[in-house]
Amino acid sequence: MRKSSWLVVALALMLGTQVATVAAHAQGGGFYAEGGKTWLSGSTLGGDATTGPSGKANSLGGTFGGFYDVTHLGPIGVGGDVRYSFSHDGSGARYGNELNYGALNARFSGVFFQKFPIHPYVQGGVIEASTNYAYYTAMHGGLGYDYGVGADVDFAPHFAVRVEYSGGGVNSLKSTQNGNASLTFNQVQGGIVLWFGR
Repeated sequence: MRKSSWLVVALALMLGTQVATVAAHAQGGGFYAEGGKTWLSGSTLGGDATTGPSGKANSLGGTFGGFYDVTHLGPIGVGGDVRYSFSHDGSGARYGNELNYGALNARFSGVFFQKFPIHPYVQGGVIEASTNYAYYTAMHGGLGYDYGVGADVDFAPHFAVRVEYSGGGVNSLKSTQNGNASLTFNQVQGGIVLWFGR
């Protein structure tokens, strides 16, 4: 066997050992479904404060996603969260309070509570969002950020209830009318988590 082949085998074994070590320290993960309320605010295309033509920008909706804690640093679990969230005011108006976004987040969880039924976490990352909020006549999208804090409380093996507060913003909502606008949002949600790997 050539030297280069031995080197490849050695590197593969080292990588496999590292992957096994990370897996051994993994804190598990899960899938979740949440429902709750979203508050929207921001500026119109002209830069004025808005509540939207249909009234206050309060919407109902849901969030679906999954998370995984890859490893831990002392008492802190480190991993990621991927989610999709949607909300609307139910008016059906073309000028509505609808918000849809997908998010990719870094997640930090309190593994010091692993033997207890409460599992707190914080997370934050980037989103791609679209909205017909205020003076938009159709859905328009842009990139932004989100953050959140919450806790999962076990009530059965592999099942937990979740309470979460999250927020974020989008600063480059494109419009066919007058240029760009900005949007911020806040959400309070609750739901169910299906755990695996712990």
